[in-house]
Amino acid sequence: MKATTYQEIEIEKILPHPHNPRRELGDLTELAESMKVKGVLQNLTLIKGYAGDPSNLTADQLNADDIYTVVIGHRRLAAAKLAGLKTVPYVESDMDEREQIATMLAENALRTDLTYLEQAEGIQMMLNLGETVADITKRTGFSETTVRRRVSLLSHDRDKVESAFERGATLLDFAEIEKIDDPKVRAELLDVLGNYNFTWALRQAKQKQEAGPRKTEIKNILKSFAEEVNAQPPDTTYLRHLSIYGSEEVTVPDDSETRKYYYRCSDSGFHFYAQLLSTDLAEKLERDAMRAEEEREREERKMKRQTAFDARADFIKGMTEAKCKKVSKEIAAFAVHVFFGVFSWDGFINSNILLDILNYNPDEDANDGMDYDTHYAAEELLKEMLESGEFYRALLVSAYSAAEDNNDSWVSETYAALYGRLEAIGYVISDAEAELCETLPGD
Repeated sequence: MKATTYQEIEIEKILPHPHNPRRELGDLTELAESMKVKGVLQNLTLIKGYAGDPSNLTADQLNADDIYTVVIGHRRLAAAKLAGLKTVPYVESDMDEREQIATMLAENALRTDLTYLEQAEGIQMMLNLGETVADITKRTGFSETTVRRRVSLLSHDRDKVESAFERGATLLDFAEIEKIDDPKVRAELLDVLGNYNFTWALRQAKQKQEAGPRKTEIKNILKSFAEEVNAQPPDTTYLRHLSIYGSEEVTVPDDSETRKYYYRCSDSGFHFYAQLLSTDLAEKLERDAMRAEEEREREERKMKRQTAFDARADFIKGMTEAKCKKVSKEIAAFAVHVFFGVFSWDGFINSNILLDILNYNPDEDANDGMDYDTHYAAEELLKEMLESGEFYRALLVSAYSAAEDNNDSWVSETYAALYGRLEAIGYVISDAEAELCETLPGD
C-alpha cells in the first residue's frame, strides 16, 4: 500500500465507503464546531473511484473521473459537511478491498468506536474475501479467540443480540450460550440473556445437556419393548416418571412379551405407561399412577432446589471483600438473624458448605488415609481470612454456611426468609426461584 503527499479535495467528490463496519457515526456537533475554527487537522485516507456497486451512483457520479471513496475519516467527512466546509485534506491510497476493510475495522476498533456486532460484520466481510483467522489477527490486532467470538455473534438474530447487549449482556454470556448444542435452547437463552433469569435458564440448559447421554440410554431401552406415544393411550395406567437427572436403573419388564407398554417424552424424562390387565386392577393402578406422578413432581422439585442451591452458592463465592464492604450493614443484619435463630435454625456453621464456598478440598490434606477434620479446616480458613483483613467476607460466609441447607426439607417461608436477606446483599432472584418459594408447602 502506498500513499501520496498532502492534498486538498472538494467534499462533494468524496463518497462514504459502503462496507464501513461502523454504522453509526455518533454526535458530530462538537467536532463540527471545532472544524469551523481550526479546519480539518488530520488527513482523510481515500481511494480513487467508488468501492461499492456502481448502480448506487447518480449519472453525474458515474461519469465523473474524480470520484473518491473514504477509507479512514468517515466522522471527519461527515463533521466537515456539517461545518459547511468545501474541501478537506487527504492522502490517496491504492489499498485493495481486503486492505480497505481491514484498515477500517482496525481503525475503529482501536478507538472503541465499533459495537461488537459491527466488529463481527467487519471480520465476516474479511473472511468472505478469503482472509484466514490468522490473517485477521495480524491485520487488526485481535486475538484468534476474539475473532471467533465476534463472528459467532452473527449466528444469532441481530435484533435479539442488540437487545441483549442493551440489557447488559457480556461477550462471556454469549460464549456460554455457544456451549449449548441445541439451537432451539440457544435461541431461548438469547431471549433472556442480560436479565436476572439468564443464569437460572443457563444452568437448567446445561443440566439438560449433561443429562443428554442418559436420556438417549433410557429411550433406547424403552424403544426395545415399548411404543412411543404423544399422550396416554386409553386402557392404560401411568406407571412412573423416568427422570433423566436421576440414577434409577431402567430395565425391560418381565412381562413385556405379553403386556403392552408405552412411553412419552418430556423435558425432564419419560412418562411410562402399561396396558390395563383387568378392570379389577383399575383402582389399584390408578393409585399407583398418582404415586408415580407425586414421585415425578418430587424429582423435578429436587432438581429445582439443587439448581437454586448452586445459584445461591455461586453468588456467595463471587462476593469479594470489596463487594462485602459496600453492603456491610446488610451482611451484619443477615448474621444477626442467622446466629440468633430468627430463621429457626440451630445457628451452627455447616463446615462442608463453608469449605465448598471457599473452593477448598479437604481430601487434598488427608493424612495416611484418615478423614480430614472438616470443622478444623473450616476454622483455620476463617482464621486466615480474618488475618488477611477479609472481615466482612468471613462474616458473610460464616452466616451463609449456618443458614444454608440443602436437605430438601425447607418450606416456602424458609426460602422466602433466606432470599429476602440475600437480595438485600445484592442477590437477584430469578422467576423460577420466586415460584419455588411460593409453591413449596408452608409451615
